[in-house]
Amino acid sequence: MTETIYEKRPAEMQNQRRLPNNRRQIGQPALDTPEVFIEDYAFAFAKNLSERDYTGCVVGVLVGECIENGQGDKILVRGVLEAKDVLQHDVICFSEDNWAGIYRDIRDYFPTMQIVGWFLGGPGFLLEDMERQKKIQEDNFGGGNKILLKMDSAEKEQKVFGYKEGELRELPGYYVYYERNAEMQNYMAGVNLIYPKREEVRKEELRKEELRKEKEPAEEVSKMPAAEFPKSKGSFYQLFYATGGILTCIAILVIAGLAMQIQERNHLKELINQQEKLVSSIQKVYVAEEGETVESICIKFYGTEEKAEAIRLLNSLSEGEELIEGQKIFLP
Repeated sequence: MTETIYEKRPAEMQNQRRLPNNRRQIGQPALDTPEVFIEDYAFAFAKNLSERDYTGCVVGVLVGECIENGQGDKILVRGVLEAKDVLQHDVICFSEDNWAGIYRDIRDYFPTMQIVGWFLGGPGFLLEDMERQKKIQEDNFGGGNKILLKMDSAEKEQKVFGYKEGELRELPGYYVYYERNAEMQNYMAGVNLIYPKREEVRKEELRKEELRKEKEPAEEVSKMPAAEFPKSKGSFYQLFYATGGILTCIAILVIAGLAMQIQERNHLKELINQQEKLVSSIQKVYVAEEGETVESICIKFYGTEEKAEAIRLLNSLSEGEELIEGQKIFLP
């Protein structure tokens, strides 16, 4: 799905004065489907949720408002709430207790908003059961133009679905817009969810895979039948020493493997602690202007580029990644 930057334009119609102008377009929205606008803070929070666990799914509820102005329905998603404890043995089930918690969060953080859909995130192979998702849509999010936002954490893809004529159908495009959105910021601060960066998780997985491959030769030797050991004069002693040497090698590999696992856990804890310290050190939220970079923002506030890497880590930005006009940047 292609992404284009939506240029600011004057109010073309009075009925559109409530729609956000500062936005970017994803794909190509069609005239015969609802127009969906997702606020950037809510969009980023949903991505963080989807990348929290690469072995399972996460479910959320979308809140905002629907605008019906005679020129097609407009759906504004201004908040994403995590729906906790709705997964029972990998099956999504909204109980009365789940809904009580969801409505309590709406009352506390988004009192002026309504439910406009739901969110499903995780690796793509867990997001393929459209029949089950349609049943969830019909049982819990029927009536009006409720949408489904799906985020594939493995392929890094985001899709929006509308419900029409008894089917969930992917919308050809949508918008991500920018505003202060104090409600979503307060919710994010309230739940205080800190996760390791996706790149760091992948590095940890690769290191574990390398350790597994290193252990395979030792396991193959240990499974070798006794008949395959060389037999000659003094074969008993040869077998004795050979077996002792193999067991010693296996013991060394096992101890080394345990040491590496402990080192990996400590490394991951250190990454999480570093990110928690960065989040707790946030002093300012800055809105990027056209043509600005992390380095130029760093010089503007600190007079040097020394904190550029800290700003990238705090905002999950990669080196050289371009900033979009209106993008919110956390500053330490």
